[in-house]
Amino acid sequence: MSELLRFFKIVLRGENFILSINDENHCMGFHIIRYVKAHDPEEGENLILRVLMKDIKKEFQLLNNEFNPPRIFTEEIIELDSFLGIDLPGSEFLFYEED
Repeated sequence: MSELLRFFKIVLRGENFILSINDENHCMGFHIIRYVKAHDPEEGENLILRVLMKDIKKEFQLLNNEFNPPRIFTEEIIELDSFLGIDLPGSEFLFYEED
């Protein structure tokens, strides 16, 4: 019998995302919250990181090269009882310009 899926809220922070905004390159960071069902926190984190990078590459033109890659950090993983009352899949990207 397989394990039941559990519910997780995952808070992530991105750094060093070089994006073209109004024809100028900007080094941007972001915060985002995502929700996922997984067997354990590690599986949830891995699923979210894969989906998030795919979403970023689809929505934004990343200008980073292989010697200066963007980075995503997991800041918090919280197990929830359910997703009842939660707006899925989570928040939008909240970008900020890095120094």
